[in-house]
Amino acid sequence: MPFNDIPVFKALAQRLTTLSFRQGLLARNLANIQTPHQKAIDIDPKALSGSSQGFKHIIELKKTNAKHISSQNQTSSNGLKITTSKDKDQVTIQGNNIALDDQLQKVEETRLAHQVATMLYRKNHDLIRTALQVKG
Repeated sequence: MPFNDIPVFKALAQRLTTLSFRQGLLARNLANIQTPHQKAIDIDPKALSGSSQGFKHIIELKKTNAKHISSQNQTSSNGLKITTSKDKDQVTIQGNNIALDDQLQKVEETRLAHQVATMLYRKNHDLIRTALQVKG
């Protein structure tokens, strides 16, 4: 029986996928921290808490010049809703609202959550391996 058929492993795998996707969005925010008129993006908080089944959302790249590469729609791999921050209090001189300290805090939260999920995955794997050794 594959591990992904066991509910706890399926849930942990989904959690790890969600956290990995969020880390990619936060990396995008950090890469665009000095780009004018960029808005911070993140996944829907309900997806992080596990209280959501996930939503489908398409990321639209803004094309401001005809010479820019045409934008291609990107979809989240697990159908997560992506939210754009509309915080007017943290708008910088360039017109974006990506705050370095806020983004780094979110990166650290995501790293810790990923570490916990990985540890739980490993502990459940060890538990099944122990049970199989005792049975055999």
